[in-house]
Amino acid sequence: MPYKKKRTAKKRVTRAQRRRSQRRPTVSTKMTNERLRSLVRDMEIRQVELQLENEQLREAEMELSKAAERYASLYEYAPIGYVTLDRDGKILEGNRTAAKMFGIERQALLGSNLSNFVSREYHDIWYLQRRATFSGKTKLACEIEMRRADGSALTVRLEGMLEPGKDLRCRTALIDITDWKDAEQTLSDVTRTLEERVKEQTAQIRLQVSARKQTEQELDQYRRNLKTLAAELMLAEERERQRMAEDVHDGLGQALFRARMKLGQLSATEPAAREIGTILEEIGRMMNTMTFELSPPVLRKVGLRAALKSLAREMQRQYNLLIEIEDDGQSIPLNERTALILFRSVRELLINVAKHAQTDRARLSLQRIDDSLQIKVEDRGKGFDLADQSHHVESGHFGLFSIRERMEYVGGTSTIRSSPADGTVVILTAPVASAKAAASG
Repeated sequence: MPYKKKRTAKKRVTRAQRRRSQRRPTVSTKMTNERLRSLVRDMEIRQVELQLENEQLREAEMELSKAAERYASLYEYAPIGYVTLDRDGKILEGNRTAAKMFGIERQALLGSNLSNFVSREYHDIWYLQRRATFSGKTKLACEIEMRRADGSALTVRLEGMLEPGKDLRCRTALIDITDWKDAEQTLSDVTRTLEERVKEQTAQIRLQVSARKQTEQELDQYRRNLKTLAAELMLAEERERQRMAEDVHDGLGQALFRARMKLGQLSATEPAAREIGTILEEIGRMMNTMTFELSPPVLRKVGLRAALKSLAREMQRQYNLLIEIEDDGQSIPLNERTALILFRSVRELLINVAKHAQTDRARLSLQRIDDSLQIKVEDRGKGFDLADQSHHVESGHFGLFSIRERMEYVGGTSTIRSSPADGTVVILTAPVASAKAAASG
């Protein structure tokens, strides 16, 4: 009985284990299917991603291909030649422009040595430049003369740099500067020709300038001589006037004096005597006026200041021109020549005022400024236009030019200010002399 119970319990345990064993495969199978479905979904997503990445790679590859084509086109048909050289100068790569530059096919260019195209006289320069470049001392940069296949020459500028790597290569640009060099030479020739012409023209201009300067110097000397001659003529004229004035005063004056003496012996009550006396008085006044106009004796005896005051009185008597005189009273020692020129100039200016200014008043001022005497003749008449030269001649102002010439002769100046309806101011300036020079002048 116990055995039977034990056997029965054992069977129950076995059945339970079997049931558990059957239930376990069901759970495992269910979990594996879910995992598979997840993996499938992941693989599908990854497949889509890979397709997108593949599309992007294809697009990038197409862009890269197009860029390579553009680079190849630019490289092949660039306006300058490109070659790749080894350290011996062998051409490993080259574009069509480089081949065309030397007048050969591209296949003939590749594998040849660039030295074959260098003119013989530039071989040493090319060798040294290439050696310095491949030694890393400097970049390739030089201008050399090269030869085409037909033997014609061209000037080429080479510029290049080394490629990094185990096998040294130099990427080199070949720039044909033949036309530029020809233009430079033409410009140099033209410049040299122009410089020679400029030198010739300059030499001719210098000769003309020298001749002109000599002519101007001669003309200037001629003008100075004319001024000197005019001044000397004026002085000679003044001496002659003085001699004539003295003759008139001495001769006619003595005759008048004797006539008055004889007239005094006659009866003063007789009409004839009175008439003769009146005539003699008139002759005396005429003689004094003539003597003053010829050569005022007061200028020689007393000086310029007194002579100008006497002139003012004479202008009022003869032309009814009232002259206001301003005088600073300073000493004005002048030599005879300067005093005479100043007196004649002032007299001419006052006569111009009386005749042409259409006024009955004028102002005359004397002022010493340092070592110069300044005389100003001023009126408030109708004035005139300084730019109108024809008017100067017609109105008598041409004498202003001669006054300026006289003043320059004695080292002085003459300035004029005038405008229509605003009067005229003339300023004469002359150097004063020392007392000793004035006494001897």
